[in-house]
Amino acid sequence: MNSELRMRPYAEILTLFDGLGIVEPGLVPLRRWWRSGSTVGDDLLLYDICLSAVGRNA
Repeated sequence: MNSELRMRPYAEILTLFDGLGIVEPGLVPLRRWWRSGSTVGDDLLLYDICLSAVGRNA
């Protein structure tokens, strides 16, 4: 396992979706995609710091 954590800037993460149309609400914290869905624990920081998006062929 890699012990070095690399935080990528928002703009760099967006490049992963080049050529795709991003579905609303776009690239946002994971909690915004699945507010009432299943979670592993109560209020984990993970849900606020991990970004999530859904892309589809444009």
